[in-house]
Amino acid sequence: ATFMALAYGLRSTGHTPRASSTTPASDPAPVSSAMKVAFKTLTNQKFEEDFADDASIGDVRAKLSETQKIPAPEMVLIHKGKVLADDATLAAAGVTEASFIVMMHQKPKAPKPAPPPPAPKPAAAAPAPAPPAPGATPDATPPEATPATTPSTDASAPATAGTPDSSLVTGAALQETINNMMSMGFERDACVKALRAAFNNPDRAVEYLLTGIPENVMPPAAPAAAAP
Repeated sequence: ATFMALAYGLRSTGHTPRASSTTPASDPAPVSSAMKVAFKTLTNQKFEEDFADDASIGDVRAKLSETQKIPAPEMVLIHKGKVLADDATLAAAGVTEASFIVMMHQKPKAPKPAPPPPAPKPAAAAPAPAPPAPGATPDATPPEATPATTPSTDASAPATAGTPDSSLVTGAALQETINNMMSMGFERDACVKALRAAFNNPDRAVEYLLTGIPENVMPPAAPAAAAP
């Protein structure tokens, strides 16, 4: 009787029990994690910086420009033989705490000197004087024609692209540089050839590995051994 009265009361008031609804929980937003990124120079100088794994390479370059005192446009970051683009992130590039990034200082190239102006053409030779009439005595001897002189060019020529500088490495440092370049993903023969063309300048040698060795600084081929 009590149950029937309760059911009758619900119908009379118009209230019907509603099923409880729950809102499904949304997926949590990805959280970036901080990590220590190892850096290495071509002279085997090592240091670490703290970055989030979703930090862009442009942000990394900007921070290194402040801490390492290298202009950002002159900085090249290489990971496993590939130059890192500014719009990529550390995580997308595969950088982890177990790997390292090679930092290279690529100095801007000096502008090519302007070509020297063309030498002026020599002046035309003066026509020979007419012979004197028979029996006539010339009043004066005609002056001798002097040959036109061409202006001498400056003997000092501009330095070529293959001129060595003070940043070269030798001895044990050279072998260590080759090992560092090989750890970036380059073959040993290519590293040796690039260093020879760059006069053992590590930064320039890596630039040659990435962009190619210019023909005007291509090292000469070794002479062939004479047949016995």
